[in-house]
Amino acid sequence: MSQQGLAIAKLGELIDLANVLAADATEESVLGTTPTQVKDMSFIIGVINYVQLTIEIEIKTSDNTIGPAICRVRHDGGGSDDLVFTTTTDNTFEIFSGTIDTSAFGAGRHTVEFFLEDADAGETATLRETWVYGDE
Repeated sequence: MSQQGLAIAKLGELIDLANVLAADATEESVLGTTPTQVKDMSFIIGVINYVQLTIEIEIKTSDNTIGPAICRVRHDGGGSDDLVFTTTTDNTFEIFSGTIDTSAFGAGRHTVEFFLEDADAGETATLRETWVYGDE
């Protein structure tokens, strides 16, 4: 049964549920400057060949005047960052969005990993709302 036509409000906009690959609202926090994996989300590329993934997240820092919160997005256990999001305000969740080209991913199971850190050793970075959806 197709979900085409069903929509949900996500971080302020409507999206088609058929394109949602993964979503998570669990809040995760990290103290300090070491990038720490706090979430991973799996999805399958199969019949539908997505040309890109759109990643949308909410992050905040406990004190941006000392240093921002940073969220690094990687895929399939790779060591390099596909996306890097950095906060600009104190203690308020900010919404970020970016895309990852999936044209070379191939069919099968894939993961997107989220690494969180704060630019100051004594401050806390927090990741909350996390969405991954595909665009054909």
